Amino acid sequence: MIITASDTVLPLLRKATAELHAKLDNSLPLASSHPLIEDYSQHLLAFKLWLSEIAAFIDRTSFPSTEFSQINAMLLKLLDRDLQTLKVKVSPHAAGNPTPARLSVAYCLGIEYVVKGSALGTAMLHHKATQLFPAAPIEFMQDSKMHGKYRWKKFLDKLEAHAWTEEDLASAQEGSVWAFQRYIQLHEVSQLK
Repeated sequence: MIITASDTVLPLLRKATAELHAKLDNSLPLASSHPLIEDYSQHLLAFKLWLSEIAAFIDRTSFPSTEFSQINAMLLKLLDRDLQTLKVKVSPHAAGNPTPARLSVAYCLGIEYVVKGSALGTAMLHHKATQLFPAAPIEFMQDSKMHGKYRWKKFLDKLEAHAWTEEDLASAQEGSVWAFQRYIQLHEVSQLK
């Protein structure tokens, strides 16, 4: 059986994360009709905490993707600069989710699906942020607007190149759900600071 990303993998990942995606979209203050600059700062902070944890997690696995690691490192630098300009204090947080028992390349691809997809969402918020906060730093969002679609296409190529099994499909779904759940948790924590 030939499994392709476009007809099998992506629909399964979308279905596995649909409720989490809706929950996140409905809870982002930056997506509200009248966000404040503090909402923008909190959005960047939550993303920084999440991406830091994801990058460290992926880099610790035996399945790291050099391209994914390099992009994460560059995005974290952009987030750091934007947060410093906004004078947001970034304090370390305790990792809350242990390494999954069934770690695999497919699990990591599920995580990458969420990270690369989040760049597409960030690109959509870019216009709103530049209109509402013209003096705010937008390096991170600008990067997503400029490179998000290209990185998504490269990710789809990576999905197509993977030799998918039924076990891989389940593992990728678990990875995508874990990544979404962790972002929601860290988003909620950042709102309390």
